[in-house]
Amino acid sequence: MRKVKTFLSVWQNSLFPNDQLSRKIIRFNFGFSYRYYLLLILSLHLLFSALFLFPRLLKINQLKNSLFQTINLVPDRLTIFFDRGLVWSNLDHPYLAWTDFDRQKILLFVLDENAGPNKINQYHSLMMLTRDYFVLTNLGSASGFAAFPVSRTTNLLTVNKTVLMNARGEINSFLIVLALGLSGLIIFGGVALVFVCETAWLIVLSAMIRLILRRRRASFVKLLQIAFHAATFPLALTYILILLQIPIMAVVRVNLILTIIYLVGAVYETYLGRTPRLDRSTET
Repeated sequence: MRKVKTFLSVWQNSLFPNDQLSRKIIRFNFGFSYRYYLLLILSLHLLFSALFLFPRLLKINQLKNSLFQTINLVPDRLTIFFDRGLVWSNLDHPYLAWTDFDRQKILLFVLDENAGPNKINQYHSLMMLTRDYFVLTNLGSASGFAAFPVSRTTNLLTVNKTVLMNARGEINSFLIVLALGLSGLIIFGGVALVFVCETAWLIVLSAMIRLILRRRRASFVKLLQIAFHAATFPLALTYILILLQIPIMAVVRVNLILTIIYLVGAVYETYLGRTPRLDRSTET
């Protein structure tokens, strides 16, 4: 409990540069500030991950329910045949599979044996199966779709409602793996990326300020230690802006600029705003 109170006290005082904290920082050992910096990133990132992941995990569960509902609505008499790169069905008209997702009616899949791949743009469907192509909507391409030839190595394969109902277990397993993968990527990959990028930026800034203050008794180690505390507000604001879905490059620029401002302010309070005390750390 005492360590938590200490962290919260240092965090509160690190949000904005002030001469009281600046005078204390140069008396702290480097390990204290480094542990504070690590705990700062971990706590902010875990809070961000919870707020970022929770609605997206709900969407994945909602997606599962929508897919299962769509499968339940497949006509019992519908049968699709695949044989040596050709597709046909026992229907004499196109089949459209709709789904409800996020309070919207979405055309998920179209079976149209006589259509060309580009007709997916007319259907406004996410997926389409023609006589010889499987087509996906791809808004990133000029055509608006991506077409894949049906495998010519597949011998006669039959797909009907029974097959789709039996595949629900595999769909559920895939979505669970997707949720776990997304969570792991955001939590572990994200915190590693933030730590590496932020630390590299703080090291570069500290080295630059060390060169500027070469006549002052300000060591690189102490400047980096000050930077660990000065990064508090820029880091917190960075996570808030990401949650608000601000473009990532704008977020990066805001973080870089604010970190410079806060670090310069903290260094000024420590070494220029008053008569500096001797910094006994080894100069580098």
